[in-house]
Amino acid sequence: MKKTIFIIGLILLIITFITGCFKFNEAEFICDCGKIEIEKKEYIAMCVVPEEVTINSMNYLRIENHTKRNINYGSDFVIEYFNENYWEAIDFDLNFDAMYYGTYAGETTVKLMNLYSLIEKYNNGYEGKYRIIKNVDINTTQGKNHNLIAEFYLIVFHQ
Repeated sequence: MKKTIFIIGLILLIITFITGCFKFNEAEFICDCGKIEIEKKEYIAMCVVPEEVTINSMNYLRIENHTKRNINYGSDFVIEYFNENYWEAIDFDLNFDAMYYGTYAGETTVKLMNLYSLIEKYNNGYEGKYRIIKNVDINTTQGKNHNLIAEFYLIVFHQ
């Protein structure tokens, strides 16, 4: 039964890509969550696309840089679970590389993430509201750090 559900989900995912239903990578998509204003009319933003995470979904972490400066960040991140009206950090034993990544001024970076597997392994696959937190550095003489936060929902299909 699980194999059948997986195959159906995979077929639906392929159809979604073929028909172009995934519109998040187009220029008109703008993250409306996780937004931090840096200066007047300049901001950085981060979101999980799509916002609903399921066993068959491919999720992306989208970082938008709407400033005149480059931003830098590492591969590390924190995931928190909204548990009974408070955010609870999820402990996981991942080894992050020491590489620094960046998003140039006025550009967007999109990275594939397997959020469902992480939550299944380190938070027993609890359904509900989550958020990912990433620290970014804006290239200025002051070296300003900001925590970008993007919320998402884990949906578990029950049989």
